[in-house]
Amino acid sequence: MGSRSERLAGRLLEGAPSLGEAGAGGTPGPEGPALRGLVTGVLLLALALIAFFMVSVKGSGPEKFLDAFEFYYPSYKWLYAELAAGRLPLWNPYQLCGIPTVGTLQPGLFYPPHLFYLFLPTHVAMEALGFLHLMLIGATTLYFGLRCGLSPVAGFLAALLVTTRGALPAHLSNPSMLESAAWLAVGFIGVLDLTQRRPLRGVALLGLATGMSLLAGFPQFSVYAAYAWGFFLVVLLVARRSSLSKLFGAGAALLVGVGLGALVAAVVLLPALELTDVGARERGILPLRLMLALGGIGFEKPLEALEFVLSVRPALPDVAFTFGWVGVLLVPVALAARPLRPLAVALALLGLLTIGFALGPATPLFDLYRVLPELGSFRNPWRVLFITDFCFAVAAGIGLDGLLRLVVGLWGRFKGMSDRSGGTGIRSPQGATSGKGVASVVALFIVFLALGEIFLAEGNRELLPYDSRSPLLEPYLEQRPILDVLVDSEDRAFTLFLGRMGDVSEKLSSLYRIRSVSDYEIMTLKRQQEYFSYLFWGKTSPGSLNREGHSQKIFYGYVNLLDPGIEPEAVASRNRLLEIAAARYVVTSRSGFSMPPVKTYLQEAGLQRLNLGDPMMMVFENSRSLPRAYVTHRVRPAPEVEVLLKKLADRDFDPREESYLEIDVESALPDLAPAQGEESVSIVSDTLDEVVLQVDLDAPGVVILSDSYYPGWRATVDGTPARIYAANHLFRGVEVGAGVHEVRFSYEPFSVRMGAGLSLVGVISLVALFIASRREAGRTSP
Repeated sequence: MGSRSERLAGRLLEGAPSLGEAGAGGTPGPEGPALRGLVTGVLLLALALIAFFMVSVKGSGPEKFLDAFEFYYPSYKWLYAELAAGRLPLWNPYQLCGIPTVGTLQPGLFYPPHLFYLFLPTHVAMEALGFLHLMLIGATTLYFGLRCGLSPVAGFLAALLVTTRGALPAHLSNPSMLESAAWLAVGFIGVLDLTQRRPLRGVALLGLATGMSLLAGFPQFSVYAAYAWGFFLVVLLVARRSSLSKLFGAGAALLVGVGLGALVAAVVLLPALELTDVGARERGILPLRLMLALGGIGFEKPLEALEFVLSVRPALPDVAFTFGWVGVLLVPVALAARPLRPLAVALALLGLLTIGFALGPATPLFDLYRVLPELGSFRNPWRVLFITDFCFAVAAGIGLDGLLRLVVGLWGRFKGMSDRSGGTGIRSPQGATSGKGVASVVALFIVFLALGEIFLAEGNRELLPYDSRSPLLEPYLEQRPILDVLVDSEDRAFTLFLGRMGDVSEKLSSLYRIRSVSDYEIMTLKRQQEYFSYLFWGKTSPGSLNREGHSQKIFYGYVNLLDPGIEPEAVASRNRLLEIAAARYVVTSRSGFSMPPVKTYLQEAGLQRLNLGDPMMMVFENSRSLPRAYVTHRVRPAPEVEVLLKKLADRDFDPREESYLEIDVESALPDLAPAQGEESVSIVSDTLDEVVLQVDLDAPGVVILSDSYYPGWRATVDGTPARIYAANHLFRGVEVGAGVHEVRFSYEPFSVRMGAGLSLVGVISLVALFIASRREAGRTSP
């Protein structure tokens, strides 16, 4: 009993049903898993993940992850540089004529772990946070498994699979997805507490998991997780034949926990709702053309849908079903593991349900998916498969314990037969212990097989921005003199044909403090979509085609002039829209300039090249561009959007002679008079959240600032509040009397202030719950 092998067997198998003393299936068992097994498992997981990063993640392939380099890296670099300088970047004036920062969610401005970006280089912080969030989901999956009664080795296998298989490691390229998903197991632990007479801690853990997941910036995953927790709770309680009162009580507690998490994240949720109200994304249930990639192509039949989903879902590494054969072979054993059968059944049902949702309209389940609150408002339903991966990983752990239990039983029978054949007729008391020793050898062998399968598989073939020497980071790290000409200019630039060329990201404008009419952002304003879509397609909704020839109906803030369906001559004929937006400069790469559509556009638009001597980039100037701020003395009510944009796009339209304001039915047009003498409008201060104009008018007029019209902006004229009109569809206008005045635009979003107050209440409530739950622990028997 005291041998080293026996002690090792005890440590590996402690807590396994029928192998140790722990309760099974999530029934109230010991107060918690053995600390020794948890700590050992976490340390081993850390070593495995370090090796996984070195072998499978940090590749050097010829391609790159688009979002990692062109969205997340520049977003984090700009946001936290502003914070480090003592500025809170609630508004970004450098993209798309101005766009709110907090409401776009994905950069996770208020997500606490992002403090790493304040103290570490961006590429180092991205890698560190990627590793730590995989560790978070892995360690909490291990703890969840131990709480359910898994042995330490089975819990470790579950943690290993969830962090190195399927979507979660692939989401390193989309940090907000990984960071939102990483809190999944914390919520499942909270569900266990709700079923084990620890409601306060359960509510607190659910609140923590929901709040942090939402703050991370990818609410689609947060919503999926909340539904998964609820489904898991119901199945567990029904399997135990719990009373209706207990079922409703636990369900209510779960709703309170999720609601508390939403309160914690109110500082980002309220601005996001505000942006959604005026955003380009459709609210409510999305039509299939927006919800599904390729407009629903590939979802005609279940098998075709499965093949399509497996081809488009991100997964790493490239092994059997992205899960690995070890895990695939262990999962069926889980349903035969009697002590943990309720847990196995709950995970199996949840996994099958998420697979059914992922297959979209190929199965009847999709009708349920589309009517459940919030689910129908997100794109690409196969993203729910990260929950399938979690269910798979824990089920594989259950299967391992079931297999080890079988090994112990067979060994005991064999040992008993051996003892009886020896003539004693008495079963050896050492038989069970010997069985544990054999089971520990089998367990270690299976874990080593799983590790080997990971590291022998082909790893990541694409680049991640983890190395400052990567040529794909050069645009963000090397100063370009040609762009210095545009830094802090009142005029804007139009970055032409850069988004998909890989030369620079549209987000580079923020880093260089160049005001741009372009962006790479899915949460754009409806006015921006309509305005710039009309520039490129002559209509207010995107009309581009992807490489397969299918219509893309989402406006990401930039357009590739080479996209099918775009006619450079027609775009040049509507160039007045850029001129009204103060886009004096057009920036393109030399490789882009060599393309005939780009040359055609530049020639037809009559742009003049500036000789700035940059070997990689070229800048062209449009002398017809308007200043960013000007005055008009004649206004009219804005007509229907298509009609208005057609007028604005006319080459001869001059907004200084006549502009269009959006007027309420009850409101009258400003009382203006024509100017008789000289006038001036100049920008005297221009920061992230404030623009100050000095105005000298000969007669009453409307001063127009060609920055995005958006809720939260306030205007004053000589300190007196003034109404902001939506002018020429996208911009801001303020009525100003004759004489010299100061016009001040300030971004003071009520949504952020209210959200911050609610978040403070949520955090205080969450802390109070955790404190109260410690007292609860003392009153609750195991």
